[in-house]
Amino acid sequence: MSLIDEVQGLCERLAPLGWHDLLLLHGLDIQARPLAEELSKALAVDRSVKGFEDFSLQGTQAIEAGNPARSLLYHALASPNVLYAANGDALTDFATAAELETLLNYVYGVALPTLEALQDQAGANATLGLVVFATEYRPRADTPHHQHADLCF
Repeated sequence: MSLIDEVQGLCERLAPLGWHDLLLLHGLDIQARPLAEELSKALAVDRSVKGFEDFSLQGTQAIEAGNPARSLLYHALASPNVLYAANGDALTDFATAAELETLLNYVYGVALPTLEALQDQAGANATLGLVVFATEYRPRADTPHHQHADLCF
């Protein structure tokens, strides 16, 4: 099963539980097909919606390749501050840790960089290495930079 199919399954599971209407407030339809196209389109993010106040001001898409902090769908599902449906009722079902990992894999995997692009980003003389990080998505107040909610390593 491809990553987009797994993300689609996540969206299908959560859509009837208040998440579809909540994300529609930002112009994101998680029931749209093809979903990959919907996830990459520009959105009119409403940061006045409870739980989205600390979403990155630079974020304008459901998924921004390589950048979870600028990915509205990742913020919605990972932020501990997103607790209420569009109608104000408490959300009762959330993405599991495994589903969040799948979504994060999609964020980083939707547009894979080449080795050359990574070397350019690091600098011509930089040594590249493989590492494993522990991660946590934190609200703005709990991030080192205090600018917006972000993935912390």
